[in-house]
Amino acid sequence: MIFQLSDFTLCKGAFSVVMIDKNSKKAYKLFISYNHPNLNGTCKEEIGEFKTNEYRKKVFKTEIKAYYLVQKSSLLKAHTPKYFGVITADKVFDKDSNVTYQYLTDCCYKIEFIDGCVNKLYGLSVMKNLLEPMEKKLNFKLVDILKEFQQYKINYINDASVIYNDKEFKIIDFGTEDPNNFEPIN
Repeated sequence: MIFQLSDFTLCKGAFSVVMIDKNSKKAYKLFISYNHPNLNGTCKEEIGEFKTNEYRKKVFKTEIKAYYLVQKSSLLKAHTPKYFGVITADKVFDKDSNVTYQYLTDCCYKIEFIDGCVNKLYGLSVMKNLLEPMEKKLNFKLVDILKEFQQYKINYINDASVIYNDKEFKIIDFGTEDPNNFEPIN
């Protein structure tokens, strides 16, 4: 797949860029490489290109494994974006510039785009005045969803976020393993 960054609404994280196509209601999470200019000091760039990229690939793999596990649970499927699989970013352009080298082109997946408010999961879980009415209106219990993540061995939700609106409550940014467990050292 060829990506023209200007065709998307972009959200940047520590390990990736999320390219949002609001028309098709799809989002593509593409992991950035060591060569990306905006590493923000959070992505282990001091360990060098090979270790940085390998670390990011492991983070990607734990997220993909988690999405496969989500498919086994109707509760988790209902409260995570639809997962459309891994794709390859053949080329990435920023206007006329080929910036493919700034990305890990084999570390990209496609999910459903949900329009709504975004909060960190654990921040929301302590905001009872927001969470309790949402649970009642949308007929769910966050504690049940969190237990289901544990049951399916999706053990890393510390950095997860939620996207919610009047009709949906979806959890994003989760994995099977805490990235600190395989963080490279110098």
